[in-house]
Amino acid sequence: MITSGNPCSAVYLFCDIRGFSAWMATNQMEASDLLDRYYSAAFEHFGERKEQKYPKRVAKLLGDGFLVVHEYDTDNERHFDKVVGEIATASIVFCIDFYGKLLKSTIHNKRNLHCAFGLSYGKGVRINIPGYPLDYISDRINYASRLVGVARDNEVVFEKELFEHITPEEVFSLRKEKRELKKIGPHEVGVFDTVAKS
Repeated sequence: MITSGNPCSAVYLFCDIRGFSAWMATNQMEASDLLDRYYSAAFEHFGERKEQKYPKRVAKLLGDGFLVVHEYDTDNERHFDKVVGEIATASIVFCIDFYGKLLKSTIHNKRNLHCAFGLSYGKGVRINIPGYPLDYISDRINYASRLVGVARDNEVVFEKELFEHITPEEVFSLRKEKRELKKIGPHEVGVFDTVAKS
């Protein structure tokens, strides 16, 4: 079934809608309308450039979540900085667009929904499956899922090693904090907001 597997290095971004399960309990018939706006914003801002040498794409759709993968050149520090900066900036623009789409919609109780993100990086394997090209497996994807699990509304929680690669001008309220990661315990992480706090 898997036709090929190639090693790669990439930045991995998980996005999740906070409050989605509770919202679904009373608004299930509107779920497809909500997810249409959510996915369309994801594909617009995180792209699908799978033909490039270093692909950037929405690699997985997971109900109220999605995974973005952007490969980078391990021999080029500037390229890595560029990739991390692009992902950080895109997460903010994505939220602006998605929330704007929600506000213009007739979806009920939409103000209870907020996005949260987990951002990691490192080695992985790009695998090709007929009919579903460019899927990815990596322990760093699992770590990104742990990070999104401790992210609050409108936050990106990321590996602390990425801190020096994100500039305060690119994001809101860049900071370091300790969060309790599932099955890992207290862990120092980087955090920034995707929405400016008033």
